[in-house]
Amino acid sequence: MEIEQAFVALPMSDGTTSIMGFVTQGRGDRLPVGAEWISEGWWKRGPTTANINEELGRTFGPMADPKPLSFHVVKREDIPADRTYRNALRHDGSAFSHDMEHARRLHLDLVRQERDAQFPALDGLWVDSTITGDPNVVLWSSAANAMPTTPNWSRALADPAFRPVVAAIARTDLGYAVI
Repeated sequence: MEIEQAFVALPMSDGTTSIMGFVTQGRGDRLPVGAEWISEGWWKRGPTTANINEELGRTFGPMADPKPLSFHVVKREDIPADRTYRNALRHDGSAFSHDMEHARRLHLDLVRQERDAQFPALDGLWVDSTITGDPNVVLWSSAANAMPTTPNWSRALADPAFRPVVAAIARTDLGYAVI
């Protein structure tokens, strides 16, 4: 004997669709609701509305979020084999489709992951400072997260090493004066 299951499409309260495997033939020492013993340690139950509702109640519970709004028994061959866009999968009660807006966002995430893997050193971009006009690096979040939490060098504003920086800011015509 083998474990057997039916598949159930669950339109969820957040607009997504989940797919649940509902065991119709299994083994164990406890008999699930709606099942009957077919041999030593093996039981069988049908994918009836009552049995599936019982399983959904056990699986999701009253506080689940998102929660299933309904269910539809589906054939295994009707479930798309390619799971790339599974989070965009929808079921309208008769057929599966993909929410194209959601699929576009998923695809963009995949492109970003691919790009980040190909260009890990692309951490930032040289741009002219809007304050001093000098070249600065603008960091992407992946590089910014790699920055130390405290500076390696720190001085008081009155320190002579800051005088050139302050003078450069004053030159940009922002209304500052070096005193």
